[in-house]
Amino acid sequence: MKFGKRLREEVEEIIPEWKSEFISYKKLKKQLNQNDPDLRETYVCCKRPSFSTLDCLGVGGEGFITLFEGEIEKVNAFFVNKEEEYIIRLKELQEMVAKLDDDEEILQVQKNILDFHAEMVLLLHYSLLNLTGIHEDREEAQEEAYGGSPSHIFHA
Repeated sequence: MKFGKRLREEVEEIIPEWKSEFISYKKLKKQLNQNDPDLRETYVCCKRPSFSTLDCLGVGGEGFITLFEGEIEKVNAFFVNKEEEYIIRLKELQEMVAKLDDDEEILQVQKNILDFHAEMVLLLHYSLLNLTGIHEDREEAQEEAYGGSPSHIFHA
């Protein structure tokens, strides 16, 4: 199964409410496929190519790299916002634990902690799916620009 389809299915199945916050793999791939194949010849001879070298693969300011960087910023901003929410929530849970009086309250706090953990696991899954998408896009850009997949061109 192709990565883009697998990504869509996982997002829809696991975290549909965060769908708009994931890397837009399909849009990036479409932008990459719109590039002029003749540009590849210009960059094959570069000894130390970089991502900025690939920026001219697109058209004007709407090139692949511009889109790619925007997607990374979107993913990072969402993650940072969620991280801040979770820090606040953790402090609230810690305060609740400090004020516990009876068994019913203990059960409610345990449930809240389990829910909190589940949300943090979803955020971890979000990060991993996006990291995989970024890696896939980077490799496709490399193949598009250099007509192959030499491992020495990009280093993570």
